[in-house]
Amino acid sequence: MPARRPAAVLLAVTCAAVPCLLLPPSAAQGPGDEVSRRLDRWAAEPALRPFAVLSPPPRPALAAPAGRRWSLHVGVNHLDPAKYPGVPDLIAAEGDARDMAEAARAGLFEPKVLIGEQATVRAVLDEMDRATAELRRGDLYVITFAGHGALVPDFNRDQAPRKTDQAFCLYDRMLVDDEVVVRWAKFQPGVRVLILLDSCHSGTSPSAGAQLGTRQKGAVTGDDPLAKLAARSGVTRDARRVRALREVDHESANAVQEADIRAATAHLDPAKAINETRATILRIAACRADQTSLEVGRHGLFTRTMIEIWDGGRFNGTYREMANRAALLTSPYQEPTLDYYGEEIQRFMTDQSFR
Repeated sequence: MPARRPAAVLLAVTCAAVPCLLLPPSAAQGPGDEVSRRLDRWAAEPALRPFAVLSPPPRPALAAPAGRRWSLHVGVNHLDPAKYPGVPDLIAAEGDARDMAEAARAGLFEPKVLIGEQATVRAVLDEMDRATAELRRGDLYVITFAGHGALVPDFNRDQAPRKTDQAFCLYDRMLVDDEVVVRWAKFQPGVRVLILLDSCHSGTSPSAGAQLGTRQKGAVTGDDPLAKLAARSGVTRDARRVRALREVDHESANAVQEADIRAATAHLDPAKAINETRATILRIAACRADQTSLEVGRHGLFTRTMIEIWDGGRFNGTYREMANRAALLTSPYQEPTLDYYGEEIQRFMTDQSFR
C-alpha cells in the first residue's frame, strides 16, 4: 500500500479580509465576534487553520508475532577484482540490502546485513547455519540478495542434462545454489524460509539488449516502471545496469574460481536435501531465466517494488498475491518467479505474508 499523502484543509473563505474556516454560524455573534472566535479556535487547535497541513493518521501498531522473525540481507556492488576480472560494479545492490533490512526491522524482524567485503561465502553460510541451529516451528527466516547472478559448471551433475548451476556473486567467490539448498534439510520442521533474489538467473546473452529495448517499447507511456525508478533516483532511464555477468565475465571468473567451486560443490547432493526438507521454503526470484534483473540509479527494480508492496509489514495478502502484484508493477521488464519446497508449502502460500 503506498504511503498516505498529507491532507490539506481547504474549506476557507475571506471574511473581513481575514481568511476563515466555514464553521457553523452563531446567532449570538456578529461578524467581528465570529472572526475573533475563529482566531481563538485556530490558536487552540492549529490543525484547523485554513490550508493547514495535517499529518497522516498514525498507523496501528503491528501485533507482536508468535514466533521469532530473523532476516539476512546481502548486497554486493564491488566484487574482488582478483576473483572477478573485469566485472563492472553495480551501484544499488548494497543500498537495496540496507533498505530491505530497514523494512524488515519495521516489520518486527531482527535483521542482519552483510554488504561489500563483509558479504563473503563463509559469512553468508555461517549466518544460515546459525538459523538452522536455532530457529524452531513457527519462526520465519527471510533471506534477501541483491547483486550479480552467474552460471558455474555443474560439478556434481545434479542439473543433468543441463551443464550449469545458478550462482550468486559474493565478494570473494560465487556462491553456488547447491550450497544453499543442502542447508534446507537442516532447518527444523515448521520453520518457514522466504528467499528474495534480486539478481538474474543466468548470464547476460548477446540478445539481452535487444530484448530490453523491445520491452521498453511495450511499456505504457507515463506508467513505465523504469522511468519511475529513474525519476526517483534523479537519473535517466538509460542509466540502467543489468545484475548478471556478461559472457566474457563468466569465462574469466569461472577460470579463476574453478578449483574453489569444484571443491565446495562436487560432493553435494541437493536432490537428497530437498527430499529430506521438513521446513517450508519459498523462493521468489526477480525475473524469469530469459529476462534480466535491472537497477536504475540507487534502486533495484524488484527490491524497490517489494519494499513498497510489503509496506513495513502491513501488506496483508498472501505470498502469491505479493508476487503477482510485483509482476504487475515491474512489467514489461521483469516477471518474478516462484519455487517452493517442503511439507507445509500450501499453508505457507495461503497465509498472510511476513507473519
